[in-house]
Formats: sequence, C-alpha cells, structure tokens
Amino acid sequence: MNANAGSREEQMIELHFSGLGFTVISGFYFLIVGVAATTYLQYLLVELGLEIPPSWEIGKNVIVVLVCFVVPALAIWLRQPRGARITWDEWGVTEWDGRGVRTAIAWQGARLFVKRTTQRMYSSKYTAAPMLLVQITDGDGRRIMVGNNPRSGRLCRRRGEVSSRQALEELVSAAESHELGAAEPASGNELSPGRPGRRGPLSWGAAAVGYTLFVYSTAPLTASTPQLDQAVPLLLAATLALFLRLVRPARELVAVAMRSRALAGARWVEIVGNIGTQLLVKERGSGEELEVETEGFVHPDGRILERRGPALLRLRPGEATGGKAGDPYRSGGAPRRPAILETDGVVEARRTLQRAIVLELLLRGSLPTLTLVTALTAYAEMMK
Repeated sequence: MNANAGSREEQMIELHFSGLGFTVISGFYFLIVGVAATTYLQYLLVELGLEIPPSWEIGKNVIVVLVCFVVPALAIWLRQPRGARITWDEWGVTEWDGRGVRTAIAWQGARLFVKRTTQRMYSSKYTAAPMLLVQITDGDGRRIMVGNNPRSGRLCRRRGEVSSRQALEELVSAAESHELGAAEPASGNELSPGRPGRRGPLSWGAAAVGYTLFVYSTAPLTASTPQLDQAVPLLLAATLALFLRLVRPARELVAVAMRSRALAGARWVEIVGNIGTQLLVKERGSGEELEVETEGFVHPDGRILERRGPALLRLRPGEATGGKAGDPYRSGGAPRRPAILETDGVVEARRTLQRAIVLELLLRGSLPTLTLVTALTAYAEMMK
C-alpha cells in the first residue's frame, strides 16, 4: 500500500526470526525423533501387509531430514514470508509486516524504554555478548518492540530481532532526540501484541514428555518378540503429550479466525484522500464515495489518515444510512464511523499468518496421529 509519508522515511531496520538458525542446528539433536518416526512407519507397513519398497532406505533418510531440519524452519518462515522491518523519520516510527503497516507511532506523545544487558554465549563464562531491547509506546496502547538476541537460543514466532546492534542504537538516538518520556517495560514474554516469545511450561513439558515417550516406545515394538502390552500404554501417553503441543497454535488460530469473523460484512474500499480527521473512500465496484470519521477511532497505524489505496472497511452497527436503498455504504448522510479498517497489506499478512498456523497444526499433529494409529494397530494385534 502506498503512503504519502513514504518519501520522508529516512532509516530502516530489517527484522528477523530469533532463533531460526538455532532451530535448524538443534535438528541434529532430534535425529532420533526422525528415526523413531520411520520405525513406526515401517511397523505399520508390515502390520498392514504392505510390501516395503526397495527405495525405503532412501525414503527413510529423506523423512528424517525433513522432520528434523527443513519442516520446522519452513513452518515458522511461512508466517511472514514477505519479511518485516522498522522505519522511522521525523514523524515517528513504523513497524511493517510485509506490505502492511502493523503499528505506527508518532514521536509526539510517545514513550521509550531501553534495556542494555550482557548475555553469556551458550553458557560460557568467558564469552559474553551485548543485548539491546527497545520498546516504544504511546498513550493509545500502540507498542513497537525490537531487540538483538546474540544467543538466538529461543525461537520467536514473529520477526522481531535485528542482527546489527548499531542499527538499533541509531533508532534509540532518533527516539532520544525527540525527548520521549520514560515507558514501563513490557509485561510477560511477548515482544509485541500477538507476538509470543518464550514457550510456557505446558509447551515445554509436553514436548519433553512427548518426544521422550515417542522415542522410547519404539523399543518394545522392535524387540525380537514385540512387547505390545508395554508399547500400547507408552504410545497412548506419547499421543496425549504430543497433542498438547497443539494448544498454542490452536489458540493463535482462534484469535486470527475471530479477527476474520469480526470483518464479516466488511467491504473493499479505496482510500483516496482525507479532510482533517475524515477519510475519503470509494466503494470498490459501485464507486460510491463515503466520508469516514476517524476521530476517537484508535487504529494501530497512527498514520492511517496519510495512507492511500485498497482497504477493508466495516462500519459500526446502527450507522445512519445513506441516500440510496438504506445502505450505510452508499453516498449521502453524515460521515460514517468505522468499526474496523484494515489496509490491503494488513489483510494479506493476516491471511498469510492464518494459512501458516493451519500448516503448523497439520505438521505438529502428524506425530501424535502417527503414534495413535500405531497404538490402535498394536492393540488390535494384541487382541487377536
């Protein structure tokens, strides 16, 4: 989406996923999980009376590589494939999600929180690296938070890290030059609204128990005399623990789906200008012109009045109708008040995120589904 302010943007920082490289490297530690997965597949093939193809050994190695290295990193990257960045100029600071503006905060009235600390590198008491965390907020609840994590040991599920501390120092200098007030540090483990950071005890515990049981359950299955009475309880416990790992992405999907549902009845419009606090929009297709009053409407993009281009608009319920057919989206009448207004870039980013979460749920659900099918097959064999 084009912005009138775009020509005044002076500096930019590209944002990255924290810990994405570490996730790929940690795949070496999960090789045994991939091997266990191929063991279950081979057991199912045998029990179902299917012939194991000659290419199984090659296919097994491919499965291990995909499970341990490629799929986890790809599933996270697909959340923001168009990248993300922070820009700032004389007006303020803006966080972009692909082509869409996630948050824009004016320097006037903004507050700044800066944390400088030192982290040990991979638990070494001899090597340390500086870390800088920057948070900019305003009185309307907008927040932009970005930092550099030299350890990259925790995977963040949104782009919010930078590789260069110097670039962050330039952002801090720009903010301090506008004499911002002091802000309170962000609460919890989020880098910004909708951007989870550390995993909670449920996620950690389910992963630890689930993966351990997933691997250990192969032992009674592959014994010279399969111990099915031992394997089935272990497989069912592994299934339960691994299914608990679906809670977090499921909650994310519900939040995104609720946002999409809130846009039910919204219409595509073209933002063509503004008069003071009123946006001038044209409904796509009919060409009907509307005046949309934004005074009192808190939008994440504090620069929404300067944006131009396509957007999704849903008016508040009970708005006065226009001059034609009692439709509030028709011309005439008093300026309308928006309930939700999303630019096309934000709509694209939300839909991309929704597809990525669905993919993650499918991928995370593959292991417990495999163990459940194996447990049912083993139980059926045991009951013969």
